[in-house]
Amino acid sequence: MKLLFMTTSPNQVYDYLKNLNFIQMKVVDFKDFNKTKNIDIETLILGFEPDMILTYRCPYILSKEWYSLASLGAYNIHPSLLPKYAGLNPWKSIFDNHERENGVTLHRISRIIDGGEIIFQKSYVIEDTDTLKEARDKADLISVELIGKLLGMCGEFNRIKKNVL
Repeated sequence: MKLLFMTTSPNQVYDYLKNLNFIQMKVVDFKDFNKTKNIDIETLILGFEPDMILTYRCPYILSKEWYSLASLGAYNIHPSLLPKYAGLNPWKSIFDNHERENGVTLHRISRIIDGGEIIFQKSYVIEDTDTLKEARDKADLISVELIGKLLGMCGEFNRIKKNVL
């Protein structure tokens, strides 16, 4: 499977994916780009021809022309229980509102920001003593778990498809 992973590292999802030997991964790491540098995402996608696009901590909105090119779909990992706290960085609102339960949503990318079909969600508790970093670390661990489930589903789909053909 060819995976285009768009992220800002470091994070545990990146660490998990880079160690999987059954995927060929191309990473767009936004920590390597400043706001003035133009990234030609369309050329990147067309040149790599990914089976799947995955975004996590990605500061860019992908157009339908881009995310529809991945045969297994394009997915985003969002650090809240959507539809609550949609948007680029929900952490400030989550902490300002003293939320004690939060979660992670893995959903399809669609024209509506953070509004695509929800594939998986999982919640966790934010303890009174948790810092923002500790809450983000919890979200990272859950994100890894949800990505593993998604990749397992895609692997099963590929096995079925090969057996049918």
